[in-house]
Amino acid sequence: GDSLIIVSKDRKMGALDLQGRPVVPLKYSRLDFTMGRVGSRIEYAAASEVWPGKDQWGLIDRRGTLILPFQFEYVEAILPDLLVARAYRASVLQFFDARGKPLFTQIGKSARRGFDEQSVEIVQSRQRSFFINKTGQALLEGRFPDLTWTDGRLLVCGPRDKRGLLKTNGDTILSCQYRNISAFGDGNFLVE
Repeated sequence: GDSLIIVSKDRKMGALDLQGRPVVPLKYSRLDFTMGRVGSRIEYAAASEVWPGKDQWGLIDRRGTLILPFQFEYVEAILPDLLVARAYRASVLQFFDARGKPLFTQIGKSARRGFDEQSVEIVQSRQRSFFINKTGQALLEGRFPDLTWTDGRLLVCGPRDKRGLLKTNGDTILSCQYRNISAFGDGNFLVE
């Protein structure tokens, strides 16, 4: 669904356009064009250069321009205008704008797109995450204990092994008595 083809030669990776012209030079040990989609167009790629002992990840745009330097364990383009990276063995996520300018930091293991274009989910552990806006301010946090899922209108929260389904205004749909509640994209939920 995009106009780039990842190629490899002599254990180096790069990208060509559909006419076979080089877009990203063959110089990376790993290249992953899966991030920062605008429609079907992918805007960013995680790129790796091998250093003694470990890969160093950076973020390039679709023209091969380096946006985030090769010094991270984890990089991601959450939205086309919001990038995130985490240094090796760090517990702090660093957020950047589309040009690589630092914006704010947040404690977490990883981050992903939230429930809309203005929200980000910060993953702290397998069972714990929370939501922020694109400026780093907490969304819904504090009002709902152990929030694990939301679409901006409904949310699943509650202490471990006591999940409930609530509206963001606080109305209870399912009380906090269930082991797990999993949301499907079609408005249905699996309740255990």
